[in-house]
Amino acid sequence: MRTPVLETERLILRPLAVSDAQHIFDSWTSCPVVTQYMIFDQHENVQETIDWLTFEQANYDNDHVYTFGLVLKETGELIGSGGLSWEDDCFYIGYILSQNNWYKGFAKEAASRMIEFAKNDLGASKIIGRHANGNAGSEKILHNLGFEFYKDITFSSFGNKKTFDGKLQVLNF
Repeated sequence: MRTPVLETERLILRPLAVSDAQHIFDSWTSCPVVTQYMIFDQHENVQETIDWLTFEQANYDNDHVYTFGLVLKETGELIGSGGLSWEDDCFYIGYILSQNNWYKGFAKEAASRMIEFAKNDLGASKIIGRHANGNAGSEKILHNLGFEFYKDITFSSFGNKKTFDGKLQVLNF
């Protein structure tokens, strides 16, 4: 299924475009605080963001990867991204927001809509959330969405530049 456009009360979840690269780089992929616990490494230049977006666009017709830009309905501002990826017979969920949009409920709102999409449109029977132990914000979001502790894990970023101790949380339907 092609990555669709989804909506919530305050957000539009839409496929990302290479034309978003500079804004994404300036807003979150280059920020060490925002990328601290992410499975990807902080981008050093906008070309890294372009390369990532090009990779994501190649997956827009893939039934196993759904990546969304999170856009404020009120202003049209792209404030983050989120997605679902198929691993180990289930979907994993992830999200990232620009730092000035933390603590406003946007990540929970977007994740809730992605979960609804996975359950109702993709037939998912469970969703997994992965977070580093220091990422209390992400852990709280998953808990508030009904996820439950599944197991302790160690995982590495793409390219193995960072290694994290963390947790898998599961939401069964």
